[in-house]
Amino acid sequence: MVSGIVIGLAVALGRISGSRVLNGILLTYVEIWRDVPLIVQLLVIYFTLPTIGISLPGFWAGVLGLSLNLWSLSFRSLSFGHNLD
Repeated sequence: MVSGIVIGLAVALGRISGSRVLNGILLTYVEIWRDVPLIVQLLVIYFTLPTIGISLPGFWAGVLGLSLNLWSLSFRSLSFGHNLD
């Protein structure tokens, strides 16, 4: 889960950069990812990625889903600490 925190920090730093386009893209992606329940994210990753040619074992699909979920949550925590919203 360290990867989720690292990516969350990188996204928070991207928001600080001042680019309006980058801010809009990152905020939209984070809001969409945060609003979808974790179980739906995991199911979509596990069952949808193989249809587009990316086959992951269950463990790695879970790691990917949890990391993506954690980075959106850690981004929100970091952004509240720096008044990015």
